[in-house]
Amino acid sequence: MARRVLAILILLVVGSFALHCGSSTTSTTPTQTGTVFTLIGDSPMCDVLGARLNITELILYFSNSAAGSGLLNSTNTLIPIDLAELLGSSTVLNDTTTKVGSYGRISLGVDVASMYVYNPSANPPFTTLTENLTVPSPLIYNISPPLTIPASGVAVVSLDFDLGQSVLVNSQGQITGALNPMATAVAPPIPTASTVNGFGEIDGAHGFIESVTSSAFISGGITYNGGITLQLLPSDVSGAGGPAVTAQFTPHSVLCGPTTFSNQACCQSGVSVGANPACSVPQAPLNSVLTGSYAAVDGFVDSNGYFQANNVFLGPQEIVADQQVAFIGPVLSVTTDTAGNVTGFNMFLRSTEPAVTEVPLDALTTVTLSSNTLYNTVPPPIYTTTSPTTAQGTNFAALPFGPEQIAIGQDVVVHGVYTIPPAATPPATAAPVSMVANEIDDNLQTHQGNFLSLLAAQPDNLTGAFAFEPCATLDQQNAAALPIYVFTSPQTVFVNTAGLSSLQPQPGLQVRGLLFYEPQSVTINGVTVPPGKMVMLAKKVTQSL
Repeated sequence: MARRVLAILILLVVGSFALHCGSSTTSTTPTQTGTVFTLIGDSPMCDVLGARLNITELILYFSNSAAGSGLLNSTNTLIPIDLAELLGSSTVLNDTTTKVGSYGRISLGVDVASMYVYNPSANPPFTTLTENLTVPSPLIYNISPPLTIPASGVAVVSLDFDLGQSVLVNSQGQITGALNPMATAVAPPIPTASTVNGFGEIDGAHGFIESVTSSAFISGGITYNGGITLQLLPSDVSGAGGPAVTAQFTPHSVLCGPTTFSNQACCQSGVSVGANPACSVPQAPLNSVLTGSYAAVDGFVDSNGYFQANNVFLGPQEIVADQQVAFIGPVLSVTTDTAGNVTGFNMFLRSTEPAVTEVPLDALTTVTLSSNTLYNTVPPPIYTTTSPTTAQGTNFAALPFGPEQIAIGQDVVVHGVYTIPPAATPPATAAPVSMVANEIDDNLQTHQGNFLSLLAAQPDNLTGAFAFEPCATLDQQNAAALPIYVFTSPQTVFVNTAGLSSLQPQPGLQVRGLLFYEPQSVTINGVTVPPGKMVMLAKKVTQSL
């Protein structure tokens, strides 16, 4: 079975606060506390479309002590997560205050739910499995070395799950739903103010915007120009759900969208249309951002303990009262007209933004395209003042996305108005929820598989291309479109390998980026892709150890 690693990062932002009580003539000893950011992420496992867990407890235990500090509170006593939605990314699971000190263990209270495995012979094409833990909850892990939280500082503990060893299979190699979560907890070093991406990049944070502030301030020598507060990991259950987290903007942050036409470039303030004709729409001011809008954030927790935004992509404003929301998940099948033009698709609905009670998750959903549907990539091509004519970010090749680029296996975000079908009389089953798309975004996604061959490598050993065979059966449904042509750039991050030349033909390679189906031939990095092939622009390439 392919190796799968779940990375949970717990970031503890520590400040000193004096808590006083009693009369004007007496006081207690001040207690130092701090804010805890819990980041959760995941790496893919072949054929798993969904893996639901409910986090019910999160406790740090002091070193050599039975005393602990709970991190959940009355506003998020239960946080529902889908590990499959966090493929190769991370987002904020929780933030609260806790005491400073040395912590040697961390416990995670978990209620398991269901797992969904792709099955092309079923209708709809997936099988639902009931998860069960083979070890008792809470799960307790030693932190090595111990986590030392300094006063007025920032600390991190990384909890890495190996789900390749955690997900149990039967004698035929089939997933059974049984889980024995295996993990290690490590405290990484504390960054400085100049460390790029602080405690590590967070590129899976997405949600709807609750509030916007444009008030500027300076902290630790860094200028913050305001921010947007996102509701992450939403739930339609009272007292459940993830936190509301503020993504702070600095002079380096880039705000993309909302878009008014397909494949709209994202241009940082200061890049004019004269410098780049693609920059016909200037960056929107922060105070123009609408609450209720969908947003995806690429950022990090910095040395001051703020969630600092690198890039923010804005989608449409979601209006639940009008049944207008965002649907997120992979494409299961594509529908075409007699001329072969894509007219819609079916998707596996992993989540909605915001959460909607009447829309069932982990279910087949039908999407219809219209002549007014907009198409974009998340992230889009980004042009900055330091690179006004060469696209930055994952879409460094500025590939357009449209109906003809939609393919089975892509992760997409669909914005539009949904319709609930009428109830069916048993034994008949109801039709799936449907949506007419106002906008479809090719989403940042991770695919796992095998490195096949190196196609090109420039002298920097970062820019080039290689052939990649995905392991997921869903990705293999259009065999003629394989292998995937993966393209890299100087911005691509290579993990467990120095670059292209040291990639090995072994299973477990993970590629995070943007996936396209290209009906016509394209040339990138000097490599020509034949028509009818899948193309992926890589943000990160991780080779298994």
